[in-house]
This record gives sequence, structure tokens and C-alpha cells, in this order.
Amino acid sequence: MNYVPLINKNLSNIMIHNLKTFRFTQARPDVELHISATGILEEMRPAIVDRPNGTGDRLLMFFYEPVMLKVDDCIRQYPAGTLMLWDDGAGHYYGNTERKWRHSWIHFHGRNAAALLAESGFVSGVPLTFARPDIMEEYLLKIYKELTGAYEPDAVIMGNLFHCMLREMGRAMHESAAATIPERIFRTKAFIEKNQTEKICLRQLAAVARLSVPHFCAEFKKWLGISPVEYQLQLRFELAKYLLGNRNLNITEIAVQTGCSDIFQFSKMFRKRAGQSPSAFRSTMFPETGKLR
Repeated sequence: MNYVPLINKNLSNIMIHNLKTFRFTQARPDVELHISATGILEEMRPAIVDRPNGTGDRLLMFFYEPVMLKVDDCIRQYPAGTLMLWDDGAGHYYGNTERKWRHSWIHFHGRNAAALLAESGFVSGVPLTFARPDIMEEYLLKIYKELTGAYEPDAVIMGNLFHCMLREMGRAMHESAAATIPERIFRTKAFIEKNQTEKICLRQLAAVARLSVPHFCAEFKKWLGISPVEYQLQLRFELAKYLLGNRNLNITEIAVQTGCSDIFQFSKMFRKRAGQSPSAFRSTMFPETGKLR
């Protein structure tokens, strides 16, 4: 199915189509939040966008038509209604070569971005089905107006709009997931989230789901698009990025707080996802904490 933009039904006398604005600057770790660019219902010709090195910031994007995405070096088609979050430094690969396609999107960076995403339940690099694009559209329109208005954009207003958008989208994703994912899988997903820093074996998770280990692993991957082990590691990675901004914690302490008693294993896990060591990430994103190890 194709997603009909709901914003046109909610806001009279406004035609939302191909609205976009760019305010790209080099990512700065000293700012709380900077919105670099946003687009609402941008229509694209049949093509693939391929940016191996990304754009140096985070990107949140919703697709109204089926889309090809590269996830974990595997390219495949995802259905209309797919929501995707790319992290800092992640490569972007998306599009549709068979037909025109539309998407709404926002580029952003800042030291508060990771915390805002984490508290709203967003996980980078995992395509999700999202049934409420109208939430994103309405907030992006308000952000667009703030960015393009007669006055200099107000950082507090921008931050509040962005924060509320993530919170409402996160709530909608939670409600949608609860309604569509089988209860046994949703139960184990919640169990992983609650115990993300603990040692959890597949046998334990399968018992929570009341399935055999192979059946559980297959069902979890089917419904969430990611293995249970990888999901827990991704949650730990997001937590680690957040903790790296705390100048009172060294890398060893952060490793322990994310559930990794072996700092070398922690560094390996972090480097695989961030493309750099925890220390290098901290020095780049939070230079004032770079001296801590």
C-alpha cells in the first residue's frame, strides 16, 4: 500500500509538497541541538541515493512508497511506511529505481541528540514500519516555518519541537508495535530493553517467549528485522554513546555500565558500530571529555 500524507487533511489551505530547506554546518559537539536540513513530502525521480560516508550528522527519514535500503551491507526492498534512522558517520543508501517515490526527512546533530533518541525508543540502523507519518509531517512543517521565517530561528523553540516530535513518534511506534507484534515477541523485546546491560542467553529469552531457541530466533528476526543478540548490542551501543558525554566516567566505567566487563570486547563492539574507538568518538563528539580514558 502507499501512504497518503495526512497533513493535507489536518491543515486547511496549505499544500505540502517538496518543501525543504538546508542549513548545513560542520557537526559541532558543543551545541545542544542543530537541525541541518529538513524536507516534507519531497518527490524523487526513480533513482538511488548512495552516500557511503553519510553527511556527518544523523538522518531520520520516512518513505511513502517501497524503498531499497542497505542494512548491514545487505540491500533489499522494504515496504511503504518504512522509517529509518542513520547515525553519525553511517553511510546512506536508499531509493527506488522503478518509480517516483516520496520521503520526509530531517538532518540533525548535537550533544543532546543521542539522549533524545534513546529516551524516545529510536534505534539507528534498523528499518521500522511506522503508521503515523502525520505526526512527523506536522512537526516538520513547524520546524520548516521556524527555519525559514522572518526571524532568526529560536534554538529553544526548535529544540522543543524536535523533542516533542520524537516523543510522539516514539509513543506511536510503541503503540503500533504492541498492536502488531505477537505478544510473546513483544514480551521478550521488553525484557531485553529492561535488562539490556545484563548477561542474557538465548535459552533465557526463548523461555520468556515460551518457544524453542531456533523458533524464537526466527520469529524475533521476522518481526523486528534484527536478531535478539544484535538488538541488545545495539541498545548497549546507544547507551555507551550517551555515557561518553559524562566527563566523570572513564572508558572502563562506561564499559561496565553498559554490561561489558571486558573493555577490549566493549571497544570491539563499539568500533564495529561507530567506525572508531570509544576514546576517539569521545574526543570527536565531546572534546572537553577527551582527556578521560
